[in-house]
Amino acid sequence: MLLHDFLIKAAEKSPEKEVIIQQKRRITYGELLKSSLSAASRLKETGFSSGERGAILSDDPFFYVASYFAILFAGGTVVGLNTQPSKRGLKFIINDCTPSVLFLENKFKKFLPDAGELTSIRTVILHSHTSENNFGAFDVTHFQDIAEASPASHNQLPQIDTKNIAQIIYTSGTTGKPKGVMLRHANLIANTYSIIQYLGLTSKDRGMAVLPFFYAYGNSVLLTHIAVGGSLVVNQNFLYPNVILNQMLEEKITGFSGVPSTFAILLNRSAIRDYTFPNLRYVTQAGAAMSPEHAKRLREVLPNTEIFIMYGQTEASPRVTYLPPDKLVGKLGSIGIAVPGVKVTIVDEEGK
Repeated sequence: MLLHDFLIKAAEKSPEKEVIIQQKRRITYGELLKSSLSAASRLKETGFSSGERGAILSDDPFFYVASYFAILFAGGTVVGLNTQPSKRGLKFIINDCTPSVLFLENKFKKFLPDAGELTSIRTVILHSHTSENNFGAFDVTHFQDIAEASPASHNQLPQIDTKNIAQIIYTSGTTGKPKGVMLRHANLIANTYSIIQYLGLTSKDRGMAVLPFFYAYGNSVLLTHIAVGGSLVVNQNFLYPNVILNQMLEEKITGFSGVPSTFAILLNRSAIRDYTFPNLRYVTQAGAAMSPEHAKRLREVLPNTEIFIMYGQTEASPRVTYLPPDKLVGKLGSIGIAVPGVKVTIVDEEGK
């Protein structure tokens, strides 16, 4: 079992089911699989080999997810890049993980350092055609053309092991330089199944994806829903929270995931108290500690929704513990219990 087998199985079972919904744009599992395999075939034509890194700089959900699985199908390692970049930050991360291919949404080109400063990159796969041809020595191709080509069978692509590195996720760098956390297929698969188990996810779930997919938490939301054959409604612009609340009603969202600031915005700068969400089965929070006050207010606003407060680390791919919803009020501030399949040991300040 490899990470991209999640997509293969879901597409084989329900090819016409919607996997990514972005306003009027709706992508099915069959379309996502075809585009990913077509892009993987193109990667192999460029000389991309198993174990090489492929970086993605895009906030377009279909382009990002198709590129993500294309890199995995080609036997590579995915590196999602922060979509609020600086030239200095991009230069550091790209030269640190040395990707040979970059999937690039056109609008982010202005943040790329000069080609001479990015010596590992051989190929740039642009999201769409552009009149600008200043890409230095890079071999440039276009995802729109690739996605329409005939895909190879996934059986013709490299056979790799669950011990292979599937993804490198960079930390924020708040305590120094960002660090690349290397996660194997086995790591991510085990954590994905663990989350599916305690959240009770099924193919009927429809998640509201407001977190960026390059972020460990957003990546987890992506993988868990594809693993069960669910759907993701994507809107990663939280400037107008009421728009997202309306989408949640219209799309019959069953799950919502956010960081503390997400819920602070919903509680203080939205009309969430005026809404009732009959389909919203659960809410999850991670990324940092939620204040007890916000936890209590969220419980009041969503009385019929299970609220999971979670703790994790990118190095743990990423969930470690969760607080069961029925313990929320009585255990405010607790990190909860270990997720299924994980053992948590408490040590004192001396490491004992």
